[in-house]
Amino acid sequence: MIGIAIISFGWELTWKVLHIPTLSPVFADMRTIQGALLSVEQGYNPQQANPGDPWQRAMNYPSLWLVIARHLQFDNEVHFLIFVFSTIVAYLTACIFLLKTFPRFLMIAALFSGASLLAVERGNNDIIVFALLSVGLTLPAVLVRSGVLLISTVLKLYPMFAFLSLIKHPRQLLGGMTIAVVYFIGIQPELQFIWRGNTAEGVLSYGIANLFRWITAQVGNELEPIAVGLGLIASLPVCLLFTRNTHIQPSPQREQKTTLFLAGGAIFAGTYLTTLNWDYRLIFLIFCLPYILDIQQPLPRYSLVTCLLIASNIGILRWHLPVGLVEIISILCKHYVFLAIIGCLGKEFYLHMRATRTPALHRLPHNAGEG
Repeated sequence: MIGIAIISFGWELTWKVLHIPTLSPVFADMRTIQGALLSVEQGYNPQQANPGDPWQRAMNYPSLWLVIARHLQFDNEVHFLIFVFSTIVAYLTACIFLLKTFPRFLMIAALFSGASLLAVERGNNDIIVFALLSVGLTLPAVLVRSGVLLISTVLKLYPMFAFLSLIKHPRQLLGGMTIAVVYFIGIQPELQFIWRGNTAEGVLSYGIANLFRWITAQVGNELEPIAVGLGLIASLPVCLLFTRNTHIQPSPQREQKTTLFLAGGAIFAGTYLTTLNWDYRLIFLIFCLPYILDIQQPLPRYSLVTCLLIASNIGILRWHLPVGLVEIISILCKHYVFLAIIGCLGKEFYLHMRATRTPALHRLPHNAGEG
């Protein structure tokens, strides 16, 4: 329906009706890579200066994307559009796969949230990582899963956090993390430029830096340490609520849901702590929904789902509410989701550690400890 609307009424009007901010030319984020080819021809390092990009944005991706763009001939507009359309089809296919596997109405709401539509409108390559992980994480072969995580990490770096999903397979976890670290060391000169090229800001972004910036604006620099300290203390009950007082309904898909949650939750928590991110990266919280919807206690379940959906649709709120109020809602909802995800990750880590100790105890001889 969105595609038909774009053909009938145009790109900008269609996305405006859906409250998605638009940029022209279309698929603006992928244009950064397309423009990088022209910048290289002009003698620039596109990670530092990228005049080929329509908005002069530096290419904040690993240089591997230049190889991909050159091989697929991004400088040819037809080839460029075919590639982006292919990634969108892959993303939609992954969404259909997840919805078929976990048929819940709230999954539909998340799959068509503002964050998801923004990723499509921008043609951002996060949707490629999403498609790769949605398939790779559900495969039974652990080595294949590790390979998918490595490919995703090479493409976008932050999927390294998703290696937490291999916690039950320590050899693959250690091996994959080692290769990823070696890769990071190899591209170390690029990392500072990738970091500087990040342009995320405002209510359509997330990260703990947004929270600290907002606190500073309210209380000033002098009182910021006190305010931050009080905020951290106030955050502890939320983490403890989800660590100690949430129980997941048993189901045949329990392990699959947990694996997806560990990957999506780790990506969100890791990116929240380390950098500012545009809201389209919230699509990885979709991986967490099947797990969250299995939380037995109503308060943790509904509060987390509500904040997750609000955080993913901030773009709609900013059209109808004052900017200051939207900023507060955005920061608080995203921080609550972060605390809840951390609490659930902590719970799963504790359960895993307890499970790994239990078999050793069962192997003790019956008379162990007697006398």
